[in-house]
Amino acid sequence: MLPIIGKIVEKVITEQITMFVEENEILSPNQFGFRKGRSCESAANTGMAEIAEAIGRKEKCLAIFCDLSKAYDTINCNRLINKLEKIGVRDRAVKLITSLLTKRRQILKSHNSESNIVEVKQGLPQGALISPILYAVYTNDLLIDESIEQTTLAFADDTVVIVKAHTLKDLYSRANETLRKVANWMWPNGLVLNPKKTKYIIFDQKQPISTDLSIKVHSLQCQRKLSPDSCHCNPLERVKEYKYLGLTIDEELSFKPHINNVCKKLRSGLAMLRRIKYIASISFKREIYFAVIQSHIQYMLNIYGTAPTTQINRIMIAQKKTIRLVAGTHSRAHTKNIFSKLNIRNIYKLYLLSLLKHNYVNSTELQRPQHSHFTRFRASGKLTSIKRGTKVSETNPTIKFTRLFNLLPEHLSNVLSNPRVVKDNFALRSIKLYVDSLPDEKSILDTLGVSL
Repeated sequence: MLPIIGKIVEKVITEQITMFVEENEILSPNQFGFRKGRSCESAANTGMAEIAEAIGRKEKCLAIFCDLSKAYDTINCNRLINKLEKIGVRDRAVKLITSLLTKRRQILKSHNSESNIVEVKQGLPQGALISPILYAVYTNDLLIDESIEQTTLAFADDTVVIVKAHTLKDLYSRANETLRKVANWMWPNGLVLNPKKTKYIIFDQKQPISTDLSIKVHSLQCQRKLSPDSCHCNPLERVKEYKYLGLTIDEELSFKPHINNVCKKLRSGLAMLRRIKYIASISFKREIYFAVIQSHIQYMLNIYGTAPTTQINRIMIAQKKTIRLVAGTHSRAHTKNIFSKLNIRNIYKLYLLSLLKHNYVNSTELQRPQHSHFTRFRASGKLTSIKRGTKVSETNPTIKFTRLFNLLPEHLSNVLSNPRVVKDNFALRSIKLYVDSLPDEKSILDTLGVSL
């Protein structure tokens, strides 16, 4: 535990390093953890767009979800200091960080017994403000390594590698080669992939599990000494679904398992509202709704909102039940007026809001200025439309955002097309006003190819 003055100094150093790496664009754009303007949804959104685009090109695609064994505890402090100096961190800052990471001691106490005092020679302090940014700097080399040709995305230590190829055999070959390069980077840096917890998904439900092809994380001993035929390393497990950053991704990209999880959480929230139905005020129940119902619906909605109608309707039914309880009406009351009276958005409007807000903040595909003479709004215009593809490629959030952007009124598209002129707060407020003013959001969703 640091004293109060130590925590203040740590916070100042953390802010300075964060500002330094962001202003100088040192960190890879594929590192999403603990960075301003980036979130779990940003990482998942980028990954899903990458997968959907590959499938749209009729390529084979798989994702390897890497599990690192005690990632923060195995950081080599001397190597970290060298990396900080390499990116330009100098003098006092390096000395302060060195003093924070070295000469740390720990002791274990249990009842009346205690262990000897042991010096901690490696790893980042758990729970420290500075640890996430130091970990991002430490692992940045992996994300910008040009020899790893496949897409590598990271949210802190949650790392996923997306591999694409034209044939299944080629896909497995590239996956093994990519994991070999990842492992070769990790070993000298003190990080270790856990092959038992590292899983992969092939996004092709028609492709049976093959016993001839496998993906392996080779141990250091067999990496160069043994031939492929004599290797006894266990292959990675192929799974049908995997929970990544709270989003349950399945091989069909139907998001049915994720919606099952959402509905389960909504049932718990519904039970809570039933218990306080007659004893709590409408305003209090409304706050409970936002905390235990809408928070689960909104999370990753811009991604799973492309699920089939029958699946989304399950959430809509649960949402209607909850707002009836909040308003205190009977179980068959019409909900359109209740949504309006309580100032609560239904799942249709939540999806449109999420799609616009998330992709506006993170999208780099907005059309740039089309003419040379100066005007206040120089980049107005429509985005390049993307033709409808396969059922799976239609789950790409970027495709949905592009179609929605082209349906926006001119004044709003001008606002979203000029991030340098218009402040984020004004743009986000404009988006909310537009979504709330829609008399019939279903017609827009039909145009997007989302029939909720």
